Amino acid sequence: MKTLGLLNQAIDNAAAFGITEEVLNKHDPDHSTLKRVRSIYED
Repeated sequence: MKTLGLLNQAIDNAAAFGITEEVLNKHDPDHSTLKRVRSIYED
């Protein structure tokens, strides 16, 4: 369970800093395959 918590925290941090968006844009630039989740920090 400790590993799962560590992975979840890493994913949350990547999303918060925009890293996941960069990776998703690289592999799915037209957003047709992967759905995006709106950041909690966006207005």
